[in-house]
Amino acid sequence: MRRASYLPSEYPQTSDKVLPVIRKILFISLTLVLVGCLLGWLAYSRSCGRKNAVFAAQVELMKHDAQTQLKIGTPKDDLLRFFTDHNMHVVIQDGTAYGGMTTSGCGPIIGCGFGTSRAFIQLRVEVDEAGSVKSDPVVRGMYTDCL
Repeated sequence: MRRASYLPSEYPQTSDKVLPVIRKILFISLTLVLVGCLLGWLAYSRSCGRKNAVFAAQVELMKHDAQTQLKIGTPKDDLLRFFTDHNMHVVIQDGTAYGGMTTSGCGPIIGCGFGTSRAFIQLRVEVDEAGSVKSDPVVRGMYTDCL
């Protein structure tokens, strides 16, 4: 093996047997890192799937309850009781009753960041001057810290 001209004479040369060993170590190390990342991603995806299923079920249950209990003509007292029974705060303003509750889910990575879990279920319904329901309720589920 020829010594590079810029290396001092006392600088040790790497033997031809060492380079293949270093390459094998690097290959095995990179393979282990990639396998670890893949397993972590699979575990995260599975966990997110469960959280999203729970969040979707909460939204659907709220839609069902709102459709069955907040029919047109429902008086203000029953409307307020609905919000209280569902642990939702309520604001009545400009002919609309708004309410919501915080919960958790697993937002999409793009736009929400990795691992975000803050979610919000919002209910909106139009009311008349007396506070009685005058439109079908609208329920939306959303993540609070997404773009």
